[in-house]
Amino acid sequence: MVRQARSEATRKKIITSAVELFNEIGYPATGLGDIIADRDPRGIARLLVSMYLGLRQTSNLAEPERFLRDLENVWKLALPGFVNPDRIDYLNQFIERRTAVAQKKATPLAADGLG
Repeated sequence: MVRQARSEATRKKIITSAVELFNEIGYPATGLGDIIADRDPRGIARLLVSMYLGLRQTSNLAEPERFLRDLENVWKLALPGFVNPDRIDYLNQFIERRTAVAQKKATPLAADGLG
């Protein structure tokens, strides 16, 4: 029971840290005009972390090319909700380039996620 509580606390700390990191990125992006002004950077951060964590559950980590394609797709679906329309094409191209680089470097994880 204690181990489970520690594990849960660690998981919560990691998620909170990830949300904070995305939030810190979001504020300058709003100032630069990348993010629509009335969108909440913290809400966007929570959305992105949730999408990533959910995708890790629904995709196949033993097939990194598929996982990375799925990740690219969720980004492209989410961007119109918070990115200024005149920045979408640039960001989609950026995502495509980063996905291609990641796919070249990716190695499959073991089915249990430990390998």
